[in-house]
Amino acid sequence: MLRVIAPQQGLAANLSDDAECKLRQFQEIWGSVGGDRDAALLVTLLTLCGGLPPWTTITHVGNKGDVSVDRGWRIDETEQRNVVTEFLAHGADFNRTVKAGWPAALIKAWKGTFDEDSPLFAATRTLLLNTRAIHLERVIDLDRLREAGADLICRCATGMSAENGAVTWVDGISWSDPRSLRTWIWYEGPQVLERLFPYFVAEPLGTLPALATGVFSEFLNTFGRFNRHHPLSFEKADASVRAAFRPFFDHFDFHFGSGIDDSPQTRALWLTYFRITFDGDPQSCPPVIRKRALAFAGEDLARMRQVFHAATQPGDTSEARAFGSAQLHFDNCCLVLARHGSIWHCLKPLLLGMRALNTACVATDLRFWVEPALEPPPGPWNHLPNMMAAVVHIFAGTEQQTDSDLTALREQFASFCLERLTDRLSEVQRKNAGASRARSDEDFVERVPVWRFCLVRAIADLRANPMGRGHRTLHWSSENDPNETVRKAAQQAYDTIRHTRGLPARVSPRRAVMSALWWLRQAHLLGLGIQPDRDLAQRTREKELTRTKESERAAAPPDAE
Repeated sequence: MLRVIAPQQGLAANLSDDAECKLRQFQEIWGSVGGDRDAALLVTLLTLCGGLPPWTTITHVGNKGDVSVDRGWRIDETEQRNVVTEFLAHGADFNRTVKAGWPAALIKAWKGTFDEDSPLFAATRTLLLNTRAIHLERVIDLDRLREAGADLICRCATGMSAENGAVTWVDGISWSDPRSLRTWIWYEGPQVLERLFPYFVAEPLGTLPALATGVFSEFLNTFGRFNRHHPLSFEKADASVRAAFRPFFDHFDFHFGSGIDDSPQTRALWLTYFRITFDGDPQSCPPVIRKRALAFAGEDLARMRQVFHAATQPGDTSEARAFGSAQLHFDNCCLVLARHGSIWHCLKPLLLGMRALNTACVATDLRFWVEPALEPPPGPWNHLPNMMAAVVHIFAGTEQQTDSDLTALREQFASFCLERLTDRLSEVQRKNAGASRARSDEDFVERVPVWRFCLVRAIADLRANPMGRGHRTLHWSSENDPNETVRKAAQQAYDTIRHTRGLPARVSPRRAVMSALWWLRQAHLLGLGIQPDRDLAQRTREKELTRTKESERAAAPPDAE
């Protein structure tokens, strides 16, 4: 009060109109907060420092009804820190006050000033954080974060509404909830996480994964403000987001596998933190961390093959529900492998997954996407071939910057197919049996003839001859495969591949890969005893290759034709 009420002359002097008005306004503040001393001090502080509209004193001048308006009851920025220090020295507890919820007088004043943000609300946050009037880690409800992350599943509210920037999420959290981490991230940016980090480090290792999950879920609810893409497009995160999460990841990684158990849930959380930290700048990832991420993602996709193998029926089965619930982690694993490894790092486990799947993942026209008036693809399994196509479309452009014909990808894919055309006999068994011993389907790595046939056709479309020796396997297959159709296809592919010197002119490497995937989707259905619709399957192929050509054009530089 001494700072804002002008001194009066003498002990018995009457208060001026200005001083009396200001005292009356102090009284009104006290009443508006129910007599809560700290809340009254907070409102007073914000009035002095720009968090509320300035108090106005109106003084009548002369006998003509003139008025003088004083809007200057404010203190400048250099005084603000001193005032906060003075308030705190006298026992003001703004942490308790803010954690209990913003006083109604503040919410009412701020709500009418929003335009993306409220200048008064913004001034309040800046003042309280920069002067350390509050410690954010004492305001945010950490128990609520732990409870929200107890099952180690990162969640994002399905939507929000905003009135001139005053945001309310569908789960009931709004801009006016100071205990919610997401509101601070939304309005102040990811750098506020720095204030929470000391508590993250001090968290017992037993509950650290739950707290880490709660923190990340809150961030997911704000990512759309900094990223106009899919909420899981972590590669779009800017440097400020990556910098904010790097210490969190480093601390979590340091204790992972020792104080923090290596369980499927904690590994999924580790990969999520890895992605937000390094997807936007893969080159900044230390090689040892990248190697671990690729191993984790590959192992977890391999583990999911157990679910695929157990799925023998379409519809809402326990296996379908299990895959549906794991789909977010499935996507994370695929994106880690493709972005931090290569397209083939991702495609190989997906192809093995499709081979293990004992129920259809595509419609009878080999389509994995939905089209009106056509048979819907069987979900959730169609997500498997959909991801195969997605990683090719998303990452082919990056790989073509150093490998324009995708030679490495096509040769790796072709090697995968060739390996399955050989028998499983050891060299000793083969020698003892004699070179002319007739093979049965059971002798082959791939025991199902229709799969071997489609593998051969995929190799032919890939136009790849790995290490210049792939044609030898095709020649052997043309002479030793027990199925005549496979032998004929292998002979044709041998004639094509033997003299291959790269892709023919005007043949797109991406379309070669997509065509090979089309053949293996056909093998998938045929292996399950489902006959594809030949005409509609050809339509699907043409449509898919057209889409591939369009995506290539979109990714090409302006002068490339």
